[in-house]
Amino acid sequence: MAYELPLIVGGVAAVTLAVASRARSVTPYAYLMAKIRAWEARMLTDSKFEGLATSGSLEGFISGLRGTDYERALEEVGEDVEGIESALNRELVQTYDRLLELVPERVRPFVEKFAERLDVGNLKLIVQVASGGVDRETAISHLTGGTVFSRERLEAMAGSESVPDLVEQLSETDYYQQLRPYMEPGEYDPRELMRAIEHSYYRSLWHRIEELDRRNRSIARDLIGLEIDLANVRLLFRLKSVGVHPDLIMKNVIPVEANLTEETLRQCAQAEDTEQVRTILLGSSLRRLLTGIFAEARDRVTEIERLTNEAVLNHSKTMSLMKPLTVATLVAYLYQKHSEIGNLRTVARGTGDGVETDYIKSMVTRVARIE
Repeated sequence: MAYELPLIVGGVAAVTLAVASRARSVTPYAYLMAKIRAWEARMLTDSKFEGLATSGSLEGFISGLRGTDYERALEEVGEDVEGIESALNRELVQTYDRLLELVPERVRPFVEKFAERLDVGNLKLIVQVASGGVDRETAISHLTGGTVFSRERLEAMAGSESVPDLVEQLSETDYYQQLRPYMEPGEYDPRELMRAIEHSYYRSLWHRIEELDRRNRSIARDLIGLEIDLANVRLLFRLKSVGVHPDLIMKNVIPVEANLTEETLRQCAQAEDTEQVRTILLGSSLRRLLTGIFAEARDRVTEIERLTNEAVLNHSKTMSLMKPLTVATLVAYLYQKHSEIGNLRTVARGTGDGVETDYIKSMVTRVARIE
């Protein structure tokens, strides 16, 4: 039986190598996960948002955030909606800054690309300025630095007098090469440019996933794929409900196939109404998720939008607990942070504009829950 010894030793060696490899892959996430769990523990609850929505004034809104991570930033700006929104935008940028200091080197390019959504928001705002749809000074006050453009560069582009002028400024940047394939030659319709900005972002993010190790690649595809799928579901219902032509709907859907195939999206675009869109989607691989959403939302497009946003939060939160020492933890946290700051902006704007409390509450996305 002596011949069995090398096999046993070889088996032990293989297991040892596997354990060592596994340890190397998860160790860089241990400290990051501990920090994120501490940050998550300080995030606002549904009951806190309920209280903020009933504050009745911006003074009450700011007072309601004492003792939270937002206290100092908001007390410095006072009772001014624009100032509050700008302060919240800066908080989001600082969230990415903190994370990028902690993430493992291997995953940093992916996180930087994920963070590029800050630049997408900035550029969309600048497009609206260049087309005359938004006041320039107000827009500039809301601009925040991202991972692609500095604030100085953004302000320079915000000075564009027209969309062609803005495109010319963009053409002088490296970012333009990423954007160019999604732009129609010679087209300067602001809606077309905003569509190109969004589509180029999601395609480049999807490609960046391929650079992750195998385990994180699978997880990132799952999380980002669901985000893209549900963004397309929202778009289908929004555009179909107002009678947009099928060709224009397909032009606007995010050109990334995750769970929903291009053929499924095309069938939805060509559907007669939202009821038929619902039927087609319930025959897709997202049937289990969408069944509950459609049952709760009924025919309300705004509810479908809110519930699909919550579905992304819930799924990522669950994944982060099931697979904590992976990109799931940081992606879930970023989704939650974007949602939290979006909720605060919604409540602040609604309160400042005197919107009814019940309506403000209906616009707030519920905090992530375990599926």
